[in-house]
Amino acid sequence: MRNATSYSLAILSLLTTVGCSSADSTVSESGSQKASLGAAIAECDIIEQLEAQPEITLVQELTQDPTKPGYVEGTRKFLVKIRQLVDHENSGGPTFEQRFFLWHRSNMTPMVLYSGGYGLNWGDRASEVTPIVTGNQISVEYRYFGESLPVPTDYRYLTQKQSADDYHHLTTVLKRIYTGKWISTGRSKGGQTSIHYRAYYPDDVIATVPMVAANVQTELTTNRFPEWLRAVGQRFPACHQRTTAWFREVLKRRDMIGQRMAVHPRYTYNQISIQRAIEYSIKNWAYEIYIADNPAVDCPTFPDSSISDDELWKYVDEIGLTYAHSDEAIAAYDIKPYAYQLCSELGHYSVDEEPLRDLLRYPGEYSWCEFVPPGSNPVYDPTTTRQAIHWMKSEGTRMFFVYGGTDPFSATWVRYPGVEDAHVKWANDGPVTGHRAGIFALNAADRQLAANRLTAWTGSSAPLSADAWSGSPFAASDALEPPMPGAVTRRAPRASMP
Repeated sequence: MRNATSYSLAILSLLTTVGCSSADSTVSESGSQKASLGAAIAECDIIEQLEAQPEITLVQELTQDPTKPGYVEGTRKFLVKIRQLVDHENSGGPTFEQRFFLWHRSNMTPMVLYSGGYGLNWGDRASEVTPIVTGNQISVEYRYFGESLPVPTDYRYLTQKQSADDYHHLTTVLKRIYTGKWISTGRSKGGQTSIHYRAYYPDDVIATVPMVAANVQTELTTNRFPEWLRAVGQRFPACHQRTTAWFREVLKRRDMIGQRMAVHPRYTYNQISIQRAIEYSIKNWAYEIYIADNPAVDCPTFPDSSISDDELWKYVDEIGLTYAHSDEAIAAYDIKPYAYQLCSELGHYSVDEEPLRDLLRYPGEYSWCEFVPPGSNPVYDPTTTRQAIHWMKSEGTRMFFVYGGTDPFSATWVRYPGVEDAHVKWANDGPVTGHRAGIFALNAADRQLAANRLTAWTGSSAPLSADAWSGSPFAASDALEPPMPGAVTRRAPRASMP
């Protein structure tokens, strides 16, 4: 057994590593080693601890606004930058700075590693998991998005494996400070990111909670998406008929719309031609209908087909159809790196053209590969997704998947979540069944199961009751998402279906 003197020296050494300038040889030797270590680290200010890590290049404390989704009660919030290798297989190669938010509660409570999958604005929110486990949280900006951009930008290194290496490096550094259990989660593309990260580094975190994980597929495009959309339309025929009739009306007047888009005062259409922009927006709009919430209670209302051209133009411009595939939209929403990933590894969704086929001028031509960065030339290779699926089938443990029952991205839901303590739950009955679904949208029994498993996995305090927790502000904040890249960004007015 290690003697007291050697244990004191070990704690002293670690305190110096994490940045406690006041560390001295009087470190307490009483109590368990882990408790003593955690308590000793906690004596240091978190800023001092972070700044002592040679890999961390920026620590900036931020003011939290309780009215915003990024507020986590009982924590201090920081913007942090960490130095990452562009190519983790080349230890002497170029580096870049990756940004992440940190909500600090305690060195010893669980850490929630959250990914939005895009720029940092997609991660500026409190994950549902964080209040359940009373934990800390970090939200990471995905490489090549936002300001986490290598310069020069070589897209060969925008891969799932390199991203997993980023997360592993970040986790390794922060585990010098945070001694509690770690759990990973994410929404949409971030949920998919959490799966790949866990498959490559299964021991970095104790468990993983992917929510509405998108594009878990091994084809560049798959018929599962239009099949899913047709099935949802059959479940909600009134909403399907209403929206299809409106899409057709817009396409019938596309020449008038195109003439006005050609002289639009705010938007230009150089990357995608105007008529393609109109058609692509309509094709994509079908996803927006079902991504939103439950079509039974949240189907859009549209103007009557008898409205004038001026009225129709005003309407489609106000809700964002004219913006969705403009040069300005493509530049604003990090579409290029996202498109590269879809066309190199992840695969992308396909659309159901059948109800509109007689009005289409570019049938079969909706592809995210039109938006890739110039000169990047991605070649689709599903190897990383196959490896992630194989890991879940053969080794996956402590996984909790959440899907929306009407969400188009549920078309590629994970059929094999793991071999032990793995769960797939569906939001089918409440007001939120689309792409905003999360644990909060599950029925009471499944919410309670999620809380029970999360607290058991992390060793945190007794779980909240499902009824009390489901109405918490964290449930609402985690569900709020920025607009989907390339989508109609301002929804049509919603109304309950009769």
